[in-house]
Amino acid sequence: MELYVKIFGPQALLAETRACKITITGDRTSAAEVLKAVADAYPSLASSIESSRLAVNQEFASPEQPVMAQDELALIGMISGG
Repeated sequence: MELYVKIFGPQALLAETRACKITITGDRTSAAEVLKAVADAYPSLASSIESSRLAVNQEFASPEQPVMAQDELALIGMISGG
């Protein structure tokens, strides 16, 4: 299954792209497995993945949430501010 993950902010700069395509075997996976696949495909993001969350269909996903090919995915990094 091919998944497309949108990437924003500093993580997009690190990955040198605003979206990435990852391939996962099978018809289903979990949010945690998607994050691991992104870190594997983009080693420059590996250190920030631990403090990132995956949004699935515009909502934060728990690590075990199922992810399917038609889902809209976005990598959400830590944001600081006042």
